Amino acid sequence: VDCDEGSVFCFLGCESLVGYFFFVEFLIVKMVDCDEGIVGAYEEIRKQGGINWILIGYEGNKKLKLVDSGSGGASELQGKLDDGQCQFGMIKVTYVAEEDKELGFDDSKREKFVFFSFAGPNASALKRGKISVHKSDLKKILRDFAVEVQATDKDELAEDTLLAAVKRVNY
Repeated sequence: VDCDEGSVFCFLGCESLVGYFFFVEFLIVKMVDCDEGIVGAYEEIRKQGGINWILIGYEGNKKLKLVDSGSGGASELQGKLDDGQCQFGMIKVTYVAEEDKELGFDDSKREKFVFFSFAGPNASALKRGKISVHKSDLKKILRDFAVEVQATDKDELAEDTLLAAVKRVNY
């Protein structure tokens, strides 16, 4: 490969395609490992009925694992959050839209998914700093959601707060 001034290979100091691919592979290395239980929980929450929230936390410093899941809504999830930790998760919010009610479709339910990160008020600064970096890897698994919430207090994940958030992005 010729090394023209300003080319990607010269900029990276890569004289060959092998060096270039090594560099690209280095750039896309995951920042955190995600346990397989997270994938299963994501598939389960996307189904009709069943669970409506999943909670993900750290196992060590560089691995995320499924902490818990349930079908008791946001209030049940709030009781599982740890004020001394940073955690992630997804909540399924089910509701009847106002325009559906006006048209007499009271049984027409909509489901929206909220992805959240929770930095507990007693979590260390080091733990809080990892959230944004690790969140991007987790979003590769928990792909489809309508709203993202970054919470520092359990009340920010209350049912009425989440419902208002999903109604703002109603589509």
